Amino acid sequence: MKQSTGEHTSPESTGLEHLLQQVERSTSHYEALSLERSASDAQIIAAYQRAAAVLQPWRSALETRGEAAGDALARVELATSRLAHAYSVLSNPNKRVEYDRFVIVRAPESPTSDATAPPAAAPQKANPSDTRSASPAERRAPATASAEAEPTAAADENRRRSQRFPLSVTATVIGYHRKAGKWTEDVETVDASCTGVTLRLRHRVRHGTILYVTLPLPEKLRSHDLKEPNYRVYALVRRVHPVKDGMRVTALEFVGEHPPVGYLDKPWATFQTKPWTGVERRRSPRKPGGQMIWVEYFTEDLQCLRQEAGRTEDVSEGGLRIAVKGAPPEFEFVRVSYPERGMESYAVVCNRFLKDDGLERLCLRLIDNNELTERAVMRPEVEALAVAQKAPPPPPRGRILVADDDPPLRRVLGKILTSAGYDVVLVEDGKAAVEKAAEIKPDLVITDGLMPKMHGFLVCKALKEMKPAPKVIMLTAVYTKLNYRFEARDRYGADELLTKPFEVANLLKCIERHLGSTPQAMAG
Repeated sequence: MKQSTGEHTSPESTGLEHLLQQVERSTSHYEALSLERSASDAQIIAAYQRAAAVLQPWRSALETRGEAAGDALARVELATSRLAHAYSVLSNPNKRVEYDRFVIVRAPESPTSDATAPPAAAPQKANPSDTRSASPAERRAPATASAEAEPTAAADENRRRSQRFPLSVTATVIGYHRKAGKWTEDVETVDASCTGVTLRLRHRVRHGTILYVTLPLPEKLRSHDLKEPNYRVYALVRRVHPVKDGMRVTALEFVGEHPPVGYLDKPWATFQTKPWTGVERRRSPRKPGGQMIWVEYFTEDLQCLRQEAGRTEDVSEGGLRIAVKGAPPEFEFVRVSYPERGMESYAVVCNRFLKDDGLERLCLRLIDNNELTERAVMRPEVEALAVAQKAPPPPPRGRILVADDDPPLRRVLGKILTSAGYDVVLVEDGKAAVEKAAEIKPDLVITDGLMPKMHGFLVCKALKEMKPAPKVIMLTAVYTKLNYRFEARDRYGADELLTKPFEVANLLKCIERHLGSTPQAMAG
């Protein structure tokens, strides 16, 4: 070799480059040293000595060249460090036994190898999310939510920012509940990438919470702790699948070796990652929404927790994002009734977050109802519920007239009130509201504040001049300031003014409060 003369000191030289790529692509200590898992102690020593004999002369030669060989020297130093760590583990019988409990050795690449195996490096532009071809400085940089993946031929099959590989190892997860405090659980991982990990978890966790994870992650997927046997990283909960056999498959996104700002003060709080700015990764494109829907929240036993009206923000064949006001802190399934399409389906939450307007956004994935049918089999409480649903409905609790020029919202209000046991009549404008009220004599009228043909405030005034006068609740998304509440009550006689969007529970309590003394309500 000519290292001592300073000639051919580029890492592109065949022997050195082959060794560097071998170490950089390795997913285990065995691969780094080009050994089988059954290698003897003598083979381990010999493999390390061969690698050191290649690296040490080149390292000395590159150090003499200074900054001109900075990148090459960094690669050599990193390979030297990794090989030394691999040797220190495999040459120690106790450490090797412990390591062998977790390590997954990648199968040799071949033309017929599994499609999930990492592809061989190609002489093309490096993918920022692929640490196998990144420089040492890039490998140490923590992954961020805004990193963009380079388009590949497999983009249609793998929509992730970085490829995930099967990984079944034991990991330790630490989290916090607001009331119960700190908890720890030993879990089993499902797969992993340089940006996150999927695992099976018994604890219920919320989207956006931070967990502290310790696991023997392959070195090529790490952004720090490259020399440590275990990888310790803070991670954000991105997906929580429905419980199955007592376990929830939970997907985490790595945040880094340090927690986000505010975590130490409130480790049970929820956080958000940066918005995705890369290419569209959904299976089917979403179209703008804006329609009212009826939302019901269920436990894993299909018991309804709460109901409310929401509004879609975007919709696709497989899911939708909705804005809601009163989603429970914990629930398993959502049932959405989409009046505009005549659709009713169950869904699971893929993500949830708050916006500045105070409304929570739920990103929903529609699911096959057969999955819920399987859960309902042999459940006495579900069978009892089905029997109750077949029973004759009780007498109506009162007659309510709903006047709103928004058809989806009008239908949603009708569904809410009918489900609550009221006799409901729907009209589409202010003039029709006054005429219908004179005909059917409702106990209560719910009217929009701004409607065609007759303004909602004038509708309220006309209704209050009737004998007997019905109770009137005004719903408005326009007249939200406090002074309008007083004007609606004092000048036009409204019994209540509620702003949109509204919580179903608040609306029903308001109705019960105003109908409490009516004969029909008392009879119900």
